[in-house]
Amino acid sequence: MRQALLAITAALLATSASAADLSPMAASPAAVAPGWGGFYVGASTGAGFGTTTQDTPSLLGFPTGPAGPPGPAGPAGPAGPQGVPGTPGVAGPQGDPGNPGPPGPPGPPGKPPHKYDPALAAFQQNGFMAGAQIGYDWQVAPWAVFGVEVGGGWTNLRGHGPCLVLLTCSANTDWMLETTARFGVLVSPATLVYVRGGAVWAHTDYAIALGGNTLATASDTRIGGLLGVGAEYRFLPGWGVFAEYNYIDFGKRSYNTTFTAVDFVNVPSNLVLDIDQKIHRVKFGVNFHL
Repeated sequence: MRQALLAITAALLATSASAADLSPMAASPAAVAPGWGGFYVGASTGAGFGTTTQDTPSLLGFPTGPAGPPGPAGPAGPAGPQGVPGTPGVAGPQGDPGNPGPPGPPGPPGKPPHKYDPALAAFQQNGFMAGAQIGYDWQVAPWAVFGVEVGGGWTNLRGHGPCLVLLTCSANTDWMLETTARFGVLVSPATLVYVRGGAVWAHTDYAIALGGNTLATASDTRIGGLLGVGAEYRFLPGWGVFAEYNYIDFGKRSYNTTFTAVDFVNVPSNLVLDIDQKIHRVKFGVNFHL
């Protein structure tokens, strides 16, 4: 009996020791919910596509012709009345002719030269992009995050299309810089779904060519508005991956260029280009939260 009690006691002690080993432990570092507040830096890559529309309100912008010269003088007035008969019955001399009439009204204005008002081209821009970003987030509630971000980088968004039948219009966007804000909701401790908005600066070269001859060019850094949605997932302490879609609208802007005609015309003329540019962008990246 004593031996049985000793055996049961030893078993209970072993079970108690095992239970102590299995008592609730502090969560491993990987299981700790990540904090979303603070600075982060990262890199991204992606692709973009968009529509560029080029037209011109006046391809050859000559002024309206001058007014015509004054009309010729009016015809002479009619002869004056016959003189009063003299005495004794001799007719008086004929009266003087009337004065000339006033000048006629000015002639109509000259006709202006012919003007083109065509839509030049509408074509797609496509290409890849790569860049970097730095930002700061505030976790304003257990479920909400607000942040600001500055980013930018290289782009290779190119496109061209026919314009005015014989010509080729083209556009090349080679860099972008943006400053934006985002607001997100934590759908899980490690997953943030957010919306983004802000401003984008982009440098684009525009050209009109005939064969290999460039007839007109314009180059500008334009500012536009950005709206987007995305999601970021924290897969390791400090590290997150994200995917994002952006719509960027640069609106319409006018450019004064010099249009150099082809050799058989060879007359430089002023060309006003109205360019409307919109870009859709999808990008993927990684952030390191400091």
